[in-house]
Amino acid sequence: MRTTTAAWFKMISPQLSKLEEPQRHPPFPQPAKLPPPPQPKPPHPNSSEAALEKLTLSTASFIQSTNNFMHFTNNFIEESRSNFKNQESAIRNLETQVGQLAKQISTRSPNTFLSDTIENPREECKSIVLRSGARRQL
Repeated sequence: MRTTTAAWFKMISPQLSKLEEPQRHPPFPQPAKLPPPPQPKPPHPNSSEAALEKLTLSTASFIQSTNNFMHFTNNFIEESRSNFKNQESAIRNLETQVGQLAKQISTRSPNTFLSDTIENPREECKSIVLRSGARRQL
């Protein structure tokens, strides 16, 4: 039995209509819908009230900015004071060290070098070890 394409399609078409058609997705995600822009406020019936409200808002903004600036400035001042105290103690330490060096230089006799050998005042050293490892008795 030979069937034509049209007859075959008529025979199959009721079965195809029962199948669910696959869901088609867009190739790219759809952008999110943005909310509509806010509607402008209706003008106040009295222009002086509108000016007063605008002045109040700008004053509040100015006060907030001023408070932020004062907070930043106070933090900067505290940090600067801390740094100055640290520098002050470092300068005191340097002054002490320079004073000690000046005292050492003034006690040294004028015709000697700093690299001159100084005799051991205790004279307890009775032997020395050379770099070669040899031991010498004094």
